[in-house]
Amino acid sequence: DSSGIDGRLPGDDFKVLREELSAYNDELSQKPFLVLLNKIDTEESRENIKLFKKDYPFDSSTLMEISALEKVGLQEFLQSLQKITPSK
Repeated sequence: DSSGIDGRLPGDDFKVLREELSAYNDELSQKPFLVLLNKIDTEESRENIKLFKKDYPFDSSTLMEISALEKVGLQEFLQSLQKITPSK
């Protein structure tokens, strides 16, 4: 949630999620992943997205902006997800 309307910053949430994932199973944190910044349609999200991108430590191709409400970026997300998902 890039809006921060719940009083938390997306960068802080991301850091906590990565730490929890590594603590649970470090192998999981080594797998391919995508990070979605949702609610980009809100006024509050603009500054939070700038801050998040500035400190994002991974390749920018793993970072996507979407608006589920306005259906922005969803097709690109699905295509990227297909690329990193192993086929059986």
